[in-house]
Amino acid sequence: MKQIIPELIDTNDNQMQVIAKLGLVKKVDKEKLVGLKNIPFDENAILSPVAKRAHNEALKVINAIRKRYGELDTIVIETARDRNSQEEKDRIKKIQKQAEELNKTCEKLAKGVKLNKVLKEKIKLYLEQDGKCLYSGKPIDFYTLLHDPLAYQVDHIIPISISMDDSFNNKVLVLGEYNHLKSNMTPYQFFMSGKAKGWTYREYKEYCLSLYKNNQKKLLYLLFEEDINKFSVRKKFIERNLVDTRYASRVILNTLINYFKANNIDTKVHTIRGQITSIFRNKVNLTKNRDYYYHHIVDALVIAGIKKFGYLDKALSTYQDVKYDEEKGEVLEVVSEQDFFDSNYLKYLKSLKDINECIVYDKSLHISHKVDKKPNRQFTDETIYGVKTINGVKWRIGKYKDIYGDDGEKLAKDILEGNHDKILMSKVDPKTYELLKSIVYNTHK
Repeated sequence: MKQIIPELIDTNDNQMQVIAKLGLVKKVDKEKLVGLKNIPFDENAILSPVAKRAHNEALKVINAIRKRYGELDTIVIETARDRNSQEEKDRIKKIQKQAEELNKTCEKLAKGVKLNKVLKEKIKLYLEQDGKCLYSGKPIDFYTLLHDPLAYQVDHIIPISISMDDSFNNKVLVLGEYNHLKSNMTPYQFFMSGKAKGWTYREYKEYCLSLYKNNQKKLLYLLFEEDINKFSVRKKFIERNLVDTRYASRVILNTLINYFKANNIDTKVHTIRGQITSIFRNKVNLTKNRDYYYHHIVDALVIAGIKKFGYLDKALSTYQDVKYDEEKGEVLEVVSEQDFFDSNYLKYLKSLKDINECIVYDKSLHISHKVDKKPNRQFTDETIYGVKTINGVKWRIGKYKDIYGDDGEKLAKDILEGNHDKILMSKVDPKTYELLKSIVYNTHK
């Protein structure tokens, strides 16, 4: 604690990052991995119980796949996001409430015009931008916006093939002509190119500063002046929005890489952020149905399909490979939104619709659930309160908190002595009670 507390105070690193940076984590002995059939869990990793369980389950799945199909060309891993703090939950609720109010405003302004997802987004941007095209400074005609889908277009401020960000913070509403002129440039590059025919970069910058003073993320995108053609700049965006660099994700990445290297297995491993799969899910309307477990299957298929998507495959290989030579290596090309959303990949995602919506049900498909094998568990998580009348006698309802302790001995004694009336289960769930009786009788033979 004496070593890590000063680092936690003086830097923005979290606890796990500080521990790793100070070299407090034991290095894996790669020699011990040689010849092992299964990839072992890294016992030296400093992880929360939840993260440990997730890593163990992931390794079980990977080992089972390797056993059945042999060694893999590539493994792509998306790990779960950390649980939100109460402060973060409150912030999300506030944003959701604002979004609901904004949707009502859009419907009111549309005045009977049928709103689809694209038009609703355009109206929201129109309101956010105070009715101005940001690249020309010209006012946006709202009637034309409602009735001519080509007049005004939504543009990614930083080209999506570089930013990997399809969020509202990376979008603006502009004249179709200006969207075409800007093409795959940043706003700064667009104004410096001389193609901008409206206001100057200085006027644009002043307007953005006044408009987005409370939205720093969007402002950073709008006023981004670095050269997106540089490898170092590209890498920042990729690491921020495509590659998962969190400590827990790095642990499983390193666990797999160390094993494959020790055994001379040519399997490539990548970790990706969940937000990248959300982009493509949203693009083909594959909304998660959390009433079923099938959405996990769809997530896995979306993630696996990324390696068949040439652009993202190249991005992962180029920017997550620590041996990449910046001087000699090839840098990703900036492509248009149409080219970024690979038509073959989108077609593949659409084919998952039946699974996603549970239209297809295969009885041979089994969902794996973690089995808690620890014996020190209470008989039920439910607390039962109240009074029940049995044969005119009122009984207070309690519960056996731990059937493996003193309560268990008391329960067994009542069953063996035939005091069944004292046990509520015998009345409301006789089938389970008969099973419980057989266990007690067999144990006390």
